[in-house]
Amino acid sequence: MTTSETVIIDRNTPFDVLERESGKGNPSAQFEIGCRYFIGDGISESKTEGIEWHRRAAEQGHISALYNLGYFYYYGNGVSQDYAEAIKWFCQAAERGHVNAQVYLANCYGKGKGVPKNSKKEVKWLCKAMKQGNAHAQNNLGACYFDGTGVSKNREKAIRLFLKAAEQGNVLAMCNLAQAFYSGKGVPKDKVEAIQWLCRAAEQGYEEAAEALRKIKDSHFPWEIPQEYFPEEF
Repeated sequence: MTTSETVIIDRNTPFDVLERESGKGNPSAQFEIGCRYFIGDGISESKTEGIEWHRRAAEQGHISALYNLGYFYYYGNGVSQDYAEAIKWFCQAAERGHVNAQVYLANCYGKGKGVPKNSKKEVKWLCKAMKQGNAHAQNNLGACYFDGTGVSKNREKAIRLFLKAAEQGNVLAMCNLAQAFYSGKGVPKDKVEAIQWLCRAAEQGYEEAAEALRKIKDSHFPWEIPQEYFPEEF
C-alpha cells in the first residue's frame, strides 16, 4: 500500500517543487508561483506571468488568488484598472469568507465603483466583515449607522462600532469618535475626550488628526480647554 507525500507550500518552498506541484494541478503551488513572478522573488519579475498563474489558481477556487486578482484590477497593478473586473473576483473571494475582499466589495457598492451604488449591499458586506472583527468594517459600518446610510440611523450603535475599531488602532474610528464627542452627537458633548481621541490618532502619524488638533487649539481661549490636554508639539 502506498501513500502520497504531503508537500508543504509556502514562501520557502523551492521553485522546482512548486513547478512539479503546479503541474499536478495544485492551486497553492500555482498561487505561490504567481506571487513570486509578480514581485520578482527569486525569479525575473513578470506581472503578466504573475497574473496568469493567479488565474490558474483562482479557477480552482483558491481564495487568496481570487482576492489578489480583485486587488490587481482595483488598482490597475499589472493589468488595466477595471472596477467591474475587480468586483467579479472580489465577489468570489468574499463569498468564500475572505474578509478584505468583503471590505473592498462593500466599498465598491458604497462608492459605485464597477457596480451601481447600493448602500444596502454595502452594509451587507460590512456586516460580514465586521463579524470577523475587521476594524475597517467596524468603522465603516459605524459611519453607516451614524449617518443612516443603508440602515436606520442609530448613533449609539455607531459609537460602539467606532470604539471597537479604535481599540484595534483604526485612526479613522478615533477621528470619528473625536468628531462625535466634539459635537455631542451620539454621546454627551466632551471636547476634552475629543482631543484625547485626536491625540491617539495623531500619535500614529495621522496628519489629519494633527491638523484638527491645531485648529481646535487655535480656535479656543486657553481657559476654555486647558493647554495641558494638547501634546507639547501643539
